[in-house]
Amino acid sequence: MGRGRSLNRFLWLRDWIARPRAWWLRKFTGLHLTGEVDISLSARFIPGMRGGISVGDQTTIGPLAVLTARLPGGAIAPIRIGERCFIGGNAMIGPGVTIGSGVVIAGGAVVLRSVPDDCVVAGNPARVIRNRVGPDVSGGCRKPTRPSARTWVWHDPNAARDCASFINDTPLHPITAIQARLRRYA
Repeated sequence: MGRGRSLNRFLWLRDWIARPRAWWLRKFTGLHLTGEVDISLSARFIPGMRGGISVGDQTTIGPLAVLTARLPGGAIAPIRIGERCFIGGNAMIGPGVTIGSGVVIAGGAVVLRSVPDDCVVAGNPARVIRNRVGPDVSGGCRKPTRPSARTWVWHDPNAARDCASFINDTPLHPITAIQARLRRYA
């Protein structure tokens, strides 16, 4: 892309459309939004009653996500979403579900049961695939919850660099890392 052709120049237009939509969702559909919530313009909500869906502060709801609080018989089971959550695109959250704070719901996940705090959820039906992904008190890195997992959870980019050096016992620069590996075979 050439200079000045970024789509970021249209962010003001999205905000101009999204703010009245959030007001409309609060006023006429009965959606309860706490604080600053980022909602995709294509996300759908079926609250069924005032306060049927409650969304916490700093939560992002992705494109084509569907949140429905209405059961097939017409009864209403409220949905509660905690703070600092991310709901991926095409995700579906069913009635009566409570999602804890700091949860990441993968795109295309179908959530039909309640989800605990600080975890990653994916699949159809959705399952917890990783626990304790919230911010670490020290701001650094910590070992995964399962000893067999090879991935680490990074919370701070600077700490991630320091932890990578600590884990691998190799220098951080790629060329010096290659040189260190070559010395092992020499």
